[in-house]
Amino acid sequence: MSTAASNRPGLGAWIDLEAGGRRQSRFRSGGTLYSQSLLPEHFGLGNAVDAHVRVRWPSGTVQEVSAAADRRIEIVESHP
Repeated sequence: MSTAASNRPGLGAWIDLEAGGRRQSRFRSGGTLYSQSLLPEHFGLGNAVDAHVRVRWPSGTVQEVSAAADRRIEIVESHP
C-alpha cells in the first residue's frame, strides 16, 4: 500500500477484506511506543480462490479492488 495524498505508507488506513464468506479488517498503524508494525499486510484466505478488498485511506478516499488468492498485490491510492 502506498499513497501520495496522505502519507506514503498509508498509515491510518482501514483495510477490509472479504474472501470465502469471511470478513477480516485491519487498521494500518506504525506500531506503538517501542514497537513497530510490519508494513506489508498479510491475510489468511483459507481455501478461498479470490478476495475483495476495500481500503479507507486517511484522506477519506475509499478504494475497492478484487484479486485472486495466493497473490501479492500492491494498492496505491487513486486520486479522484
